[in-house]
Amino acid sequence: MDSMADECFVLQSIRGKVDPETLGEVRRALSNIAARSRHMGKHLIDLSRVQTPED
Repeated sequence: MDSMADECFVLQSIRGKVDPETLGEVRRALSNIAARSRHMGKHLIDLSRVQTPED
């Protein structure tokens, strides 16, 4: 998932086609994907700030 637009597309695509319980599970899964993406992004930013000793 690259953006909120992708998440909205998925939810709109399945709305009315799945039961409310499944829709909730999909929402939770999308939320977990977004949380992992944010975590990885933050981790990469933190790593880029690490200064290496000069040779």
